[in-house]
Amino acid sequence: MFALAGLFVSPNLSALAAPASYDAAFLATFRDPANLEKGYAFVKEAVAVGDREGAIAALERMLILSPDQPYVRLQLARLYGELKSYEQAKSYAQSVLASGATDDVKQEARAFLASAATQEPGHTLSGSLGSSLGHQSNANSATKASVINNSLGSIYIAPANRGRSDVVSVSSLLVVHNWRPEGADTWTWQTALGALASQQSRVTASTFGYADLASGPRLDLSATVGLPTTLWVYGATTQMLLSSHPYLSGVGGGGVLTVNLARGTIVEFAGDGRQNNYRDSSVATIARGHTGDTATFRGGLKQRAFGDVDLLAGAFVSRIGARQPEFAHSDFGGFAGFTVPFAGLLGLASSPWRVTATVSRTIADYQAPDVTVDPFITRLDRTWTLNSGLNVPVTAKLNGFVNVSRAINTSTVNLYRYQATTASAGAVLSF
Repeated sequence: MFALAGLFVSPNLSALAAPASYDAAFLATFRDPANLEKGYAFVKEAVAVGDREGAIAALERMLILSPDQPYVRLQLARLYGELKSYEQAKSYAQSVLASGATDDVKQEARAFLASAATQEPGHTLSGSLGSSLGHQSNANSATKASVINNSLGSIYIAPANRGRSDVVSVSSLLVVHNWRPEGADTWTWQTALGALASQQSRVTASTFGYADLASGPRLDLSATVGLPTTLWVYGATTQMLLSSHPYLSGVGGGGVLTVNLARGTIVEFAGDGRQNNYRDSSVATIARGHTGDTATFRGGLKQRAFGDVDLLAGAFVSRIGARQPEFAHSDFGGFAGFTVPFAGLLGLASSPWRVTATVSRTIADYQAPDVTVDPFITRLDRTWTLNSGLNVPVTAKLNGFVNVSRAINTSTVNLYRYQATTASAGAVLSF
């Protein structure tokens, strides 16, 4: 008892003028140190009056009594970060990632590690490398009909232009660099490079390579907002190859606002604008007609519902401009789903396996008819996508996955109606 009580510290100078509720909470947890509920009540009061040392002592006592508390570790990480004890803050946050914590708590820990609160002046580098192999029943997202009808009659579709199945391999790379200048307490400069390469076995016209570079300040707004909040404002450039030919180059920027409203509740809002320029090639002979400004706004929510089940939801709206109006369109849609953890096979990582399932609906409304397809009907696409995935932690840094999806696209223009099923498996290595 005395050893545990000794972990408490006397109220510091910032707590001398604290309300009576602070004193009452301190005495309650001093008299009953094994009561975690009373301990949490004192931590809340201590943080409110600026007694971070007292809150830290109470939280560390909780870990002695009950070590398996990832959220307590995350709270300790935040408090040590506020005291500029960067190594201790990082240590606690990293211990959350190595524990059996739920996905929402781990996501908070990752966001915290990327924030200014754990960044000593200098440079840090992190990222991931992924690879997968899969099968697509309709690799070129085309109709499988040999004849379709339009306003002028029937059109014959050559076999090479119909929907075809294929094997696809995908490789991905993400590299994130953070630089915290000397004296920068609430922001870091973050640069992220994402690259993706998709290789089709038969439908080579669908093979592409993609790279996006974004850079800008990531602001920690937690003290201002009163909740764990970050805002990343960035400028960006994009390059894309289609079947080894230069296809797209873009430049623009945007921002991402992430807020942890409460334990188990994460919301994110993002906006992005680009000027995209397309290039004609032997593969895409009318690509230049797609050139124009684009703007996208999206929002997402992850909510702990019951037990360890997370509910997922989101929506987006975008406008894609083009030199030729038949290629310009407005898109909007949303998704809903859930993720469920369960105990995996023994011998692998201690983290639980997870199944995620989502359903999404997207509508694309084009501005004008494409006279080369149907001169009288303006294209309107409506797509349902069902997706399910299994995530398998192998080690603390290596995750395997299996994913199956089904897309059903209906369109006012028969040429663009298609269905596709994709199944893939792969792994992601974090560093």
